[in-house]
Amino acid sequence: MKKFFSILLACSLFAFTNCKKAFDEPPSESVNVDIKSNTTIAALKALHTVAGQFDEIKTDITIEGIVTMDDQTGNFYKTIVFQDATAGIELKLDGTGNFNNYPIGRKIFIKCNGLTLSDYNGVTQLGAGTYVNASNFKT
Repeated sequence: MKKFFSILLACSLFAFTNCKKAFDEPPSESVNVDIKSNTTIAALKALHTVAGQFDEIKTDITIEGIVTMDDQTGNFYKTIVFQDATAGIELKLDGTGNFNNYPIGRKIFIKCNGLTLSDYNGVTQLGAGTYVNASNFKT
């Protein structure tokens, strides 16, 4: 009887370990867009020449990049970081849970006309308006 259960157990384990189930692939959210970048992130960052100053972008600049850091862990509050082959930059967004719309690995395009370049602790940031104090933004 003991030998019978041992053989039954061995056959059961063999059957379960050799089962291969094909899973459906998740749907692709890839969307072809008609936006083309006309400059690199490094060239955009070069427009910000004086630390501590705010530089409003007044030309039609479009950049593209891949999201490399988001606010999911709480370390980047209202911020995502994205990069292209030349550099990376912080994008300040007025919202939380940005990782839902801009997950790591997503390609994004930014039309920069009207946005502001600034810096914080030597890190160049791209956002809307200029920071005046804890409750006001100057646009």
